[in-house]
Amino acid sequence: MGEAASIQTALPDEWVRRLHVAGYPTGAGSPTMLALSGVKTRTARAVEQLLDAGARFVGKAVTDELAFSVIGENAHFGAPVNGAAPDRYAGGSSSGSASSVSCGLCDFSLGTDSGGSVRGPASQCGLFGIRPSFGRISLEGCWGLCPPYDTAGILAADFDVFRRATAVLIGEDADRTERTPALLIPDDIFELFGDRVVEAVSDVLDSAEALWGPAKHVRAAPLALEAVLKAFQALQGREIWRHDGDFIERYRPTFGPGVKERFAFAKHIHDKDLRAEEDVCKRAVDHLRALLAGSGVLILPTLPGAGLKRDCTAEEMNRFRSRMSASFCLGGLAGVPWVTLPLAEIDGAPLGVSLVSGFGTDAWLLEQAGRLFECVSRR
Repeated sequence: MGEAASIQTALPDEWVRRLHVAGYPTGAGSPTMLALSGVKTRTARAVEQLLDAGARFVGKAVTDELAFSVIGENAHFGAPVNGAAPDRYAGGSSSGSASSVSCGLCDFSLGTDSGGSVRGPASQCGLFGIRPSFGRISLEGCWGLCPPYDTAGILAADFDVFRRATAVLIGEDADRTERTPALLIPDDIFELFGDRVVEAVSDVLDSAEALWGPAKHVRAAPLALEAVLKAFQALQGREIWRHDGDFIERYRPTFGPGVKERFAFAKHIHDKDLRAEEDVCKRAVDHLRALLAGSGVLILPTLPGAGLKRDCTAEEMNRFRSRMSASFCLGGLAGVPWVTLPLAEIDGAPLGVSLVSGFGTDAWLLEQAGRLFECVSRR
C-alpha cells in the first residue's frame, strides 16, 4: 500500500451531497434531489480509494445547488463559513468541502470541479486544491453537473496531506518526466485580473523564476477570453441540460437566485446550433495544449481577487464570476491539471497562485507545486 496507507485523516465528501456513500442519501445541494434520493447502498469509487488508503470518513458537507454556482451560497441550506476569512463567501460549488477544511473540522476534503468548483473555494479559503486531468480521478458513484467537463479533486490545509491524498487518486503519470518547468505568464489573464492582483502575486512569481528560470509571456487564449467564456457557457449549458433536464422538467425543483437563471439558459440553449461555439472552443483548446506541450507550465493568480464579501452587490458578484470563469473555463475545456497553492493574500484575505500543465502530467505538476511551495516558504 505504500506511503498512501499512512494517511490517518478525516474525509468529508463533497455533499450535500454529490458523491455517494453507502448508508447516506445524495442530494447534490437540492432538497428535491435529497427527498428523492433514498439511502445509497454503494460508495463512490474515489471515496473507497481514500478509505482503503487509511482515510476516515466523518461526514457530508453542503454544495451549491446541483453544483451550478461558484459563489458558495445555497438558497436552501445557507452559506458555509469561510474559516480563513469569515466575512467572505467560501466559494462554490464545493463550498462545504472548503469550509470544513478551513474551519479545522477535517484534514482534507473531496470536491468536484467542472468550471472552477475546487479551484475557487481553495483560493478563497486559503487551501491547496487540484482540478486533475479530465478522467484522471474516477467519478463512479458521483452525481455530476456537466459530464464532458466534470472532475473531482482534493482540498487540504497542509501540503503533505494534500500531496498524499491526491497521490492516492491520481497515481503515477503514464510518461514520467524529470523536465524542468518552462514557466509561462498568461498576459491576457493578468490584464483581466488587474494590477492589484498582479502585485499581490509578484513575490511568488519571483520565487518561481528563481527556481526554474525566467518566464515567457504568452496569451492563454488565441482570442478574447470573454469570447471563449461565452462559447464555453453555451456548450456547458447544452450538456448540463442533457444531464439534469429530465430531472428538472419532471420534478420542478425550486432554485435560488442565479441558479434559476442559469438553468433557464441551459434549457434555452440545449437544442441550438452551436457549431460556431464549438469552433471557438476547439481553437482555445488547441492553443492551450500547444503552449503546455513538453514542460510548459502556466503560473497565474487563481482568482481576480479575494473571495467575495457576504454583503457584496449583485454587480460585484457578476463581475467577479465573469472574470474568474473566463480564466477557469480554459482548464475545463482543455481538461488539463490545475493546482492552486495558498501563497498570496490581498485585502487581508487569501489569494491562491495556480500552476497549470499539460494533460496527463498531474503527478509531475504536484511535484513542481511542492517545490514552489517550499521555495516560497523559505524566502
